[in-house]
Order: sequence, then C-alpha cells, then structure tokens
Amino acid sequence: MTDFSSAAFDFQPFAPGTMGTEKFRIPSAYSLSDGNVLFTADMRNTTGQDSPENIDTLTALFDGENFDYTVVNSFNDAPLGVSSTECASFIDSAVVQSKETGRVFILTTAYPTGLGILSGEKGSGFKDGRLVLTDNGGSRDKKDYKYIVGDFEDGFASVTGTEYSVDEDYNLYKIGEPLFAEQLETGEKVKQNVFFVSSELSVFPTSYLTLRFSDDGGRTWSGLKLLNGLKSDDESFLGTCPGRGAVTTVDGKERILFCVYNHSSTKENTSVIFSDDGGETWKRGASLKNSLLSGKSSEAQIINCPDGSLRIFARNKSKFITTAQSFDGGETWGKLKADTDLYCTKNCMASFINTSKRINGKKVVLGSFARGGKDRKDGVIATGLMDEKGRIDWIERYHINSGFFAYSCLTELPDGRIACLFEDDPFGITLGIFDIDENGIISSVDGNDIEYEENDGFGIKLLRIFTDLFSF
Repeated sequence: MTDFSSAAFDFQPFAPGTMGTEKFRIPSAYSLSDGNVLFTADMRNTTGQDSPENIDTLTALFDGENFDYTVVNSFNDAPLGVSSTECASFIDSAVVQSKETGRVFILTTAYPTGLGILSGEKGSGFKDGRLVLTDNGGSRDKKDYKYIVGDFEDGFASVTGTEYSVDEDYNLYKIGEPLFAEQLETGEKVKQNVFFVSSELSVFPTSYLTLRFSDDGGRTWSGLKLLNGLKSDDESFLGTCPGRGAVTTVDGKERILFCVYNHSSTKENTSVIFSDDGGETWKRGASLKNSLLSGKSSEAQIINCPDGSLRIFARNKSKFITTAQSFDGGETWGKLKADTDLYCTKNCMASFINTSKRINGKKVVLGSFARGGKDRKDGVIATGLMDEKGRIDWIERYHINSGFFAYSCLTELPDGRIACLFEDDPFGITLGIFDIDENGIISSVDGNDIEYEENDGFGIKLLRIFTDLFSF
C-alpha cells in the first residue's frame, strides 16, 4: 500500500510554476485502487480566466512521495504562457474509476476556437451520431456542416467523401499526411485540429463533452472520445461538473456516472450521464427539478447511499446546498431540497464523498465548501452520519481557513486520512491532509482548526425556517 504518512501541506501538486504554468484552477482528487492518488487541474496558462482562453488539463499522479505529471488535454494553437481568447480550450474535469475493470476515466469540456459557456451555438455538433465538419470555419449555419467523420480504425477516421481524415486527437490529415497551421505568437508549424477555426475543416461552434481513459492507473491515456447523443439541438452548452464521478450498481451491473449541466439563456440545470457497458456508450438522465428558491442547479457531486440509492449535491443560487435522491441509478431524481445544515456561499461548487468510516453504526460522509455568505471564503469540511435510507445528520464542521476558498475536491487516502484539494487563491490550489476521529472530529496534520466567526446568526435562522416551510 502507498505510504502517505509524510504527506502534508508541503506536498503541493499544482504549485505556481508547475509544468511552466503559474495559475491553476478546478481541482479534482481521486484515490485509485492501486493506492495512488490522481489529482487534476486546469492549467490556466495566462490570465487564469475561464474559456475562451489558453487552458489545458494537467494530471498529477501521487504515490505518497512524488508527482508524475501528464498534460492529458491540450490544444497547441498557442504555446504555454500565451494569453489569447482566440484559443481552443479544455476546461473543467472530473475523474472516476471502474471498480470492475480498474479503468480510470476523465471527463472534460472542450471548446473550439474562441468559445466559452456563453458564446456557443445551439446544437450538438453531430448528425445521426456522427461528428460534422465544415470548410467554412466558424460558420454558425448548420447547413454548412456537410462533412461527416466516420468510424475510427487503426487510430484514424475518414471524413466521408473527402481526402481528409482525423487521428484520435482530432488532428486533421489530407491524403494521409498531417496538415499544419501557424501557432499563435510563435508562428511555429503545428498540426491543424478540427477544433481550430482556421483549419481546412472544423467543428460546429458549440461545447463538447470529451472522454479519455487509462488502463495503467493514470500513467498513460487513450485518444480523445467525443460523446455524442447527449447534448440536444436546443442546448448551447453542456459541460462537465468538475470533481469526481461515481460508480453504482443497477440490475446487477456496474454503472459509471458523471454529473453534467446545461446552460440555456440564464438558466442552468444538472443531469447525469451514465454508462452500463464500461464506458463504451453513454446515456443522459433527466434534469434536476429546479425551483424558484434554488434558481438553478449546476456543478454537482454524487454519493452512494446504503440502500443503493444515490444522493446528489448541487450548486445553486441560494444560501444552502441543495440535494436530491435517485432510486434508479441517476436516471431520474426526486424533489430538489435545501439542506439547511449546509449554509454556504451561494453559486459555488462543493465536494461530497463517501468514506470507509462508521460512527455509531452509521456511514460517514464528508462535504467541503465555502461558507462565506456572499463571498468565496471560509472553507469548511462537514462531517455527516448517513442512515440506511440516505438521510444525513451533519454533526461536525472543521474550519479549513478564514480567507479565500472556492472550488474543492475531497478523497479518502489509503491510510484513512482525508485529502482536500482546494482553491485558496483565485488562481491557486492547495492540498490539505486531515485526520478524522471516532467522533467525526477532523483535525489538520499541520495545526489546529482555523477559527472564524460563524454565519449562523438570526438572519440565517429565519432563512432556515423559511426554507423548511417552503421546501425546494
């Protein structure tokens, strides 16, 4: 088993300067079956802002002593350190591992040149399950997308009726030879990619869900798979809920799940995509039922309940994290409700995990999130006891910090301690290692609980009463 006994705050997977990048966002942490831990983050190469920007995906495989880095997703239309809104980009990743095969999956959102969550066109980018391309780069007229990418064979797929083909990273070839474009800033020759608007053939201008897998514990990764049949033609955005995926069992078969969310006008809605065949094919379940109080659901995480059901925790516009339960493996969800014990910074991602621990016969679950009211600050880890039906009693809170705190991701280490990878700077990520005792009380390896003024004043109590009376 991997020895994490010396791992503490001085082990930082995404310190400034790592792999030549100063700014990182969007942490993910997942403990693998071989005892190693896979951390991932966005390499926000320059400004640190969301897409459109020069953003790649970096993984850090940790064996308790060293980090093994891999740039898993990257478009090379701009070099590291170059800021440009005229880049294609990868943003927001989630990781999960199959318990049956050990295969590790990473789901990431990809954008063609110059696009972000608010600028994509309505449409899936596919026709009859096939990726469509145009020779009129950047066109938003679906009639221009008359070229169709066929099946992959020996690492390549032909573009039907043309001399073009693409490799498994969607670089473009003609008569079997790679095509080249000039890299931004440097002018160096780089392979054309169909996600570049300047390529001879390019994709429809919208968001894409991309998947890679690893069969050697995150050391090497497959080619890029674009998931089709999930995004509808009236959605301009469907993207990854960053952090962790989940695994459950439905009708005796393993089901692999990721949370995703869409964006239409000013509304966002969470749903789940799932695979019952080891990640070969994917389906999408029904959206969570939003309410006037929650305003929306977006970035979300799933935990497993003892009775086989699933519980989801979703980002929203209220001051409490909202939650719902599914009894059919994530295909549909019950009523979305506010958990009034989880007062939080509204509109910020949160992390929730199952653990191997039990207290008073109940399973221990943990949640990490910002608790700063209007601001992303005051990070906490909450300890909950879950009964057989998935109901949770939150019994303790550990205060991580009193300063900036945004996205986070929890994982249980092989030795039973808890790792929390969290944003404690607008463009910086810290790894914290914590102990949890038989009473659910969490303590830091490197010090004491951070004290700050609680946000449970009279106004919050009134808000709890209101939400209890007018349930989500």
